[in-house]
Amino acid sequence: MFKRGLCAPRVTAALVLCAVLMAAGQNSGEAMGLRQTAPTLGTAETFAVLGGSAVTNASSTTVNGDLGVSPGTAVTGFPPGSVTNGSIHAADAVAGQAQSDTTVAYNNLTGQACTKDLTGQDLGGMTLTRGVYCFSSSAQLTGTLTLDAGGISGAVFVFKIGSTLTTASNSTVQVINGGSFCNGFFQVGSSATLGTGTRFQGNILALTSITATTGANVMGRLLARNGAVTLDSNTVSRAGCGPAAPTPTSTSLPATATAVIAATATANAAPTATGIATLPAATQTAVVAATAIAAATATSNALLPAATQTAVVAATSTALSSTGSGGGTCIGNIRGSKTDGGGTGLSGWTVELLRGGTVIRTIVTDQNGVYALLGLDMGDYIIREVPQAGWVAQGPAMFTVTLNACDQNATGYTFINVRTGSPSVQSPTVTAEATRTASATATATQAAATATRGMATVTATSVAVHVATVRGAGNAAPQIPRAMPNTGDGGDGGSDGAGLVAEVLLMVGAGLLWWSRRSLSRR
Repeated sequence: MFKRGLCAPRVTAALVLCAVLMAAGQNSGEAMGLRQTAPTLGTAETFAVLGGSAVTNASSTTVNGDLGVSPGTAVTGFPPGSVTNGSIHAADAVAGQAQSDTTVAYNNLTGQACTKDLTGQDLGGMTLTRGVYCFSSSAQLTGTLTLDAGGISGAVFVFKIGSTLTTASNSTVQVINGGSFCNGFFQVGSSATLGTGTRFQGNILALTSITATTGANVMGRLLARNGAVTLDSNTVSRAGCGPAAPTPTSTSLPATATAVIAATATANAAPTATGIATLPAATQTAVVAATAIAAATATSNALLPAATQTAVVAATSTALSSTGSGGGTCIGNIRGSKTDGGGTGLSGWTVELLRGGTVIRTIVTDQNGVYALLGLDMGDYIIREVPQAGWVAQGPAMFTVTLNACDQNATGYTFINVRTGSPSVQSPTVTAEATRTASATATATQAAATATRGMATVTATSVAVHVATVRGAGNAAPQIPRAMPNTGDGGDGGSDGAGLVAEVLLMVGAGLLWWSRRSLSRR
């Protein structure tokens, strides 16, 4: 008995120790396997665009989030560009601190160990899971790069690029399977260039400059440490990324607020007996809540101190205003269309709705090119079109939409595309050149026709001379008729050159015939 009692604690301790060691080993293995980490952006979190020397824009770019520059001071092209859900910070303390925090994040990415070396490979056509992917020099994207989160909402994707990052026209970076573009980071050792029409999801942190060419759209951030950020008809949005909204500070009510709770419980039972069960579930909940608030206010507010009464009235107003006209939770709608360059609606195009960097709904345009995303909760959204082969965007390929009022209808979000090679996008220079070519061709044709008419006249005249020579008497030289071009077509009689040639040919022909006749007569 003594030995069993002595061994039992030892066995138990050994088992516990083994379990601890196994758990530690497992956690260590996971830590080794998950090298990629999202860096802390600090104050740069709120920026969609941040330049080192300047930020320039050439057209109607939309930036959703803060826009800033530091230590440079130049921000140009706003307007026509616009900044929503943020402010412009030109060489102020906010932009300066954001640059400092960007440097910290950049260095953090630089120090992360590589999961896989992709040097020399084009990212186009690849599907990659979370990890750290490295390029010793430049990186190229032609086509689509898919980042597969595998159902892990916090999956992080890090790309360490030694020199430049370049995307070809209409290339795409997309995050799928529950991931967020907020967790995609591209650390670029020099400069990044996004080709025309590129659709890019992720954050670019470049040592030098970033250029977004015409129609390139970014869901994420463009953060350039030392150089400029150059924009042209782009949409850059960090909507859905960043710290959560601050939690309101609660105010404690006196003990007398218990009366409100009791009255609420009583009021909750009242509507149940009045046929609310026949309503939809969401409406039942809203009606019960509103009734309870009203009843509690009416029956118990008078029992509370004056300051508390005011607080209850304010809370009642807020709660009741959070229900829409339909009696349920506040909802809104987003409506828009898809057209060609001439304004004709395009059917069968897919539009995606994103929130927090994740696609939450898709819809296809109807026969008139119209789409409607209905019954949406309040908040920030991104809508974007899905491209089709043979078409090129002629405006923004995505929009940021904020719903902040019950029954709000956000409208006017139109995507415009034209077919590749459409006459509507041909250069005026090309058209003018075609006109000049057609004119030259017409002139040449007219000259050829004139020459033909002249030669026909020469031929007819030569025959007439020959006939006259054969039938004529004597040895006198025949009279040479003057060749006149045929002007029966109403023209100007042809060119002087054609007439001169005709006359010369007539003279030569007549002379030969005359000489032949004299030679025959002498014999």
